[in-house]
Amino acid sequence: MIGKIYLRVRQGWNPWRKMLSLIVKRRQLIVKAARFERQEGIIVSFTAIPERVSQLKYTILSILNGDEIPERIVLYVSEKTKKSIREQQDKVLNELLLIGYLEIREVKDVGPHTKLIYALEDFPGKAVVVCDDDIVYPPYWFHAIRARYHEVKGQQMVVAQRAHRVTYYPDGAIKPYADWEKEVPTVQGKAVIGKDLFPTGTGGVLFPPGSMPELTTTVSEFKELAPKADDIWFWFCALLNGNTFTLTDVKYQYEDAPEIPNYKSPNLYYDNVGGSANDDQFQLCQNYFKQKHNLQV
Repeated sequence: MIGKIYLRVRQGWNPWRKMLSLIVKRRQLIVKAARFERQEGIIVSFTAIPERVSQLKYTILSILNGDEIPERIVLYVSEKTKKSIREQQDKVLNELLLIGYLEIREVKDVGPHTKLIYALEDFPGKAVVVCDDDIVYPPYWFHAIRARYHEVKGQQMVVAQRAHRVTYYPDGAIKPYADWEKEVPTVQGKAVIGKDLFPTGTGGVLFPPGSMPELTTTVSEFKELAPKADDIWFWFCALLNGNTFTLTDVKYQYEDAPEIPNYKSPNLYYDNVGGSANDDQFQLCQNYFKQKHNLQV
C-alpha cells in the first residue's frame, strides 16, 4: 500500500518537477535559442486554446531543452487565443518572439487540425513536426525524430515518436480503436515501419515536405468527417499520398513526457477515446476515402 501511494505521489509530482527545472533554466534556454545551431529545414508547429496560454512556456522551453532544436517554433492560434497571450505578457514568450525564434500566427481556429494545416501551406519546403501544447517533452524528443527522418529521407515516410497499430478481424474489417495494439514498442537498432502504424500527435509526428496531399487542408471535408480527430484525418491523407509510417528508435515513455496539469482545460481524449468518438470518425473517413479516392485500408 505504501509503495502504491509513493508511486502515485511521484507520478503526480513528476510534471511539476520538470516544469520547475525549466523555469530555473529559462535564461539559459532563451540564449540557446538565439545562439545554438538549429536544425535547418525542420520546424515545430502546434496550436493552443485560451485555457492553456499560461502553460505554453513549459512546452516551448522543453523543446529548447533538447539535445537538438528545430529551425523555429510556430504557434498557430485564433484571435481570441492571441489576445490572451498578449494580455498574459509572459516574459519567456516575449523574449523568444523578440529574437525571432518563436512565431505566433493568427489564423482561423479549425480545431486540433490547426496545428498542421497552416504550416503545410506556409512552409511547403520544410519538414513539419507537430506536437501538443500540454506536454513537457524530454531532451531526446526532437533529436530522435530528426535522426529517424534523415535515415528515411526520400522514402515517403512519416516519422512518429508514438504510434498504435491498427488491427483487423479475420474477414479484413478493422477492429474498434479500443482493440488496437497500443503503444507499439520501439526496437532499438531495428526499424519499425508499416502502413498499419497510427501516429499520435501527443508524441510528435514529422511530415516531410510534400508528403501530404492538398486535401489535407480542405477544412470543409475534415470538419464534416473528423472534426475532433486530427490524427485520423492526417493518417488517411498520408496514406492517400502513398506514405508509410515509421517510429523513432527511442521508446516513448509517459514518465519522460508528462502532461502539464491544467484542470480548466478541455481534453479531446475523453471524447474521442472514452466516448468512442474515434470509431465514429474513423468509419466516416474510411467510407469517404474508399468511395471518393479508392483508398483501401
